[in-house]
Amino acid sequence: MIKSETDLSFSSTLTKYVLGLASVFFVYDLISDIAEGENWAHFALEASVFILVTAAFAWEIIRRSRLTQTLDDREQTLSRMQGHLGESIREQLARWRLTESETEVAGLIIKGYSFAEIAGLRGVKEKTVRQQATAIYSKSGTGSRAEFSASFLEDLLSSNINSPVSELRRQTA
Repeated sequence: MIKSETDLSFSSTLTKYVLGLASVFFVYDLISDIAEGENWAHFALEASVFILVTAAFAWEIIRRSRLTQTLDDREQTLSRMQGHLGESIREQLARWRLTESETEVAGLIIKGYSFAEIAGLRGVKEKTVRQQATAIYSKSGTGSRAEFSASFLEDLLSSNINSPVSELRRQTA
């Protein structure tokens, strides 16, 4: 079962507070034991527990810091990849010499909007969107919405492989 980010954050924060409070309690208890003249065996046991709790507390803080850094790094990588993907799509659409309206419709098709949704967003009739989609498919050398959308994934997935479909598309672009 995958926990949500909120659940993990709450759990981690709770763990840090509990361990922090336990550390404070043990410091207080150790000072009290020294002041009261407790025997050294009792003091050594509590000091050992204090060291373990403090180590767990420090480990939790370090782990949280590393996880936060990893998450930040991955978010930056994802952002860069999204930028590259967007640029790649814009370049491909430009190579097909789509009109401004066709480019807008193509972007919405790639995002998965239906023709009716695209028409509503653009304030045009669905028939107009269908005609623009037909022009897009023709210019891109694809025959359907699925093939058109998949053409971008195919290029991404085989960017290091010269597949016959990629080669054919590059030749006709």
